[in-house]
Amino acid sequence: MKELTLNDLVIDPKIPKEVSEDYSSNDWGVIGQPRAVEALEMGLTIQAKGYNLFVTGESGTGRNTAVMEILKNFRHKKRPLQDLVYVFNFEDEKSPQVLIFQEGEAERFKTQMGQFIDKIKSLVKEKLDSQAYKDQRDSEIKTTELKENHSLNEFDKTLKNQDFCLVQMEDDDEEATTDIAPVRDEKPISFEDLHELIDSGEITEEQWTKKREEYFHLMDQMKAIYRELKENRKILDQNLDKLRSQLVKPALIREINLLKQEWDQADYMTYISSLERDISQNLDLFSEEDEDDEDSDLLLRYQVNI
Repeated sequence: MKELTLNDLVIDPKIPKEVSEDYSSNDWGVIGQPRAVEALEMGLTIQAKGYNLFVTGESGTGRNTAVMEILKNFRHKKRPLQDLVYVFNFEDEKSPQVLIFQEGEAERFKTQMGQFIDKIKSLVKEKLDSQAYKDQRDSEIKTTELKENHSLNEFDKTLKNQDFCLVQMEDDDEEATTDIAPVRDEKPISFEDLHELIDSGEITEEQWTKKREEYFHLMDQMKAIYRELKENRKILDQNLDKLRSQLVKPALIREINLLKQEWDQADYMTYISSLERDISQNLDLFSEEDEDDEDSDLLLRYQVNI
């Protein structure tokens, strides 16, 4: 094992350029405290009330002399302040997006964004409460339900023709599931009970085996029908999303363009464009009942944090 030397422990503090320009070790006579210098420099440049500097260290280390020397030689730089804003990153939800504004501009941006979201909320409600939307929505739903009922009725006829019926059962997790059972004397019967009829001579082994084969064939049909129903519901949701988007899109584009005219820098324009796409894809958020709740999805997704 190699013993470390002092040189092995030297770490480049990477002092910011503006700090290293303001100070050198000859300015104040204490060597090896770059982080302290950086902290003091930052504290001295804060232009606001309520901030204090607290200096600590062992007696005899020259901390008072060093601080007084720094204060004496401090050349105050009036750098323009900036407002930092965190907004939702629609491309990567775990990494908020940062927007940078001139001092005081972030508050104006936040106010306008709040007004924009309220306006879109009102527009969405207005469009979705219209009779034109409700008629088209109901027509889409009715068409899908007619297809579902037709498929289920046809399958029910097939079951009856082969002396089967649908039954509701519970799985190991006590979740309701749909199964198929043979019918005997107009009542569903389990295959275990049906098998006992072989011993009494009421059915033959061949009849029981045929019934099992019919069961598996019908189960395949039922699963295919349920897959079709699920796909039809998915298509219905897509059609309703498209319908809502078509109704709201003209008004949304108009309001988005007003925002872009006000905030026409590249970073702001990029965020506003991604905002438009996201709203178009999440119009359901604007019709939530708990839209005034502080933890609502709408507030969390479109909030401006200064």
